Amino acid sequence: MWAKCGLTFDPFLYLCFMRIFRFIIQAKGGVENATIHVRMKVGRTVDLKMSTYLTVPISKWDKATGSVKNAKTSELKELVVSLSEIMHRLNEAYLSHSRSGGEFTREWLESVIHPRRKKKDKNKEEENIPVTLVEYFDYYINVKRSTAAKESVKKWSSVRQKIIAFQKSRRKVILLKEVNEQFRIDFEDFCKKKEKLSANYFERVLSFIKTICKHAGQNNIDISPQLHGLKAKKEAVHKIYLTREEIELLHKSKMPNDDLENSKDWLVISCNTAQRISDFMNFKKSDMVEIVDGTNRFQAIKITQQKTGKLLEIPLFKMVREILDKRGGEFPEAISDQRYNTNIKKICQIVGIDQVVFGSKMDKKTKRLIKGDFPKYELVSSHIGRRSFATCQYGHLPNTHIMAYTAHSTEKQLLAYIGKPQAEVSKLSIEKLMSNGWI
Repeated sequence: MWAKCGLTFDPFLYLCFMRIFRFIIQAKGGVENATIHVRMKVGRTVDLKMSTYLTVPISKWDKATGSVKNAKTSELKELVVSLSEIMHRLNEAYLSHSRSGGEFTREWLESVIHPRRKKKDKNKEEENIPVTLVEYFDYYINVKRSTAAKESVKKWSSVRQKIIAFQKSRRKVILLKEVNEQFRIDFEDFCKKKEKLSANYFERVLSFIKTICKHAGQNNIDISPQLHGLKAKKEAVHKIYLTREEIELLHKSKMPNDDLENSKDWLVISCNTAQRISDFMNFKKSDMVEIVDGTNRFQAIKITQQKTGKLLEIPLFKMVREILDKRGGEFPEAISDQRYNTNIKKICQIVGIDQVVFGSKMDKKTKRLIKGDFPKYELVSSHIGRRSFATCQYGHLPNTHIMAYTAHSTEKQLLAYIGKPQAEVSKLSIEKLMSNGWI
């Protein structure tokens, strides 16, 4: 055809007139997600198809354009970038291969879509990226270790151990591509019956396993098309928090010894700063800064959160300033998490925070959470300060302002912390609407 027109064949012009590559999806009925494939069609001579190992919710795929639609979430935006990179590699490789007179085969297509899978030579194996779940955990932890918080690495290692125990019970090594709905059913049954995990803890475990597998998919490792749709049911959490009156009672009360007085001051500080124990237990006088707002000057503490790496400047509330004044400008003595958790239960019992409430606490024998009606002081733990801050300020400060203290990334994360009953939240809403003239 080109010769009849008096033209020589130019692959670039050919690409302009004909779409060589196209993304398509393939999915069986009844599933929410589908694997994305590349289809390569050159006239009647070449018609190839190759999986990208990337998956997409079917509802977010535009078949007409072969692309992701409404990519508003970070996950979908990352998928769009990955597909764009693949398409760019394909077009560049096609032009180069055409000009050199190369043949278009399935092996060629695979080498372009999955460049990491190319063999170094005939006698060497493919690049050594693990394809089993446990081995990929090791790979992932090694990659993330330098940037992740120690606590995160510890949690990842804990999940890894549960998978190892599951494999031993099944006498089978789990591949990344086998993390599907049947895996979820079997693993959940094992975790709840053998490991005695709560529904909410298992949900977090499954969520991280999905994160691991998605990371593998970005490295061109085969993963299940069912992965994105894997979900576990969560149970309602009975959120225990200290009211403003209880926090003030603690602040004004004198403990029988210095050890409990030290822990009591830390508890009050945590309720007024919204920080995790890994952060507030490291507060130092040298972290103090001054915030200038016009003619106003405020004392604040400047920290980098260990878990998130976020830099915060937290204005010092009145109770915190009074504690520092009492201690000559110094924060209380840092103590271990275990000692702190033990002490604050005693402290709350001493001041009379003993009303019977429904909640969960750790069983000392089984090391698992048990539910029931307990005196409130028995349910107090190091996290109560952070939850109490968010709950007490909810309805009084805008949510975005509360998030500036807690460093939650989304409002959804913040609302999961709020411990107020729905009736109390509704009452706050009514008060706000009345003050604004809506009611």
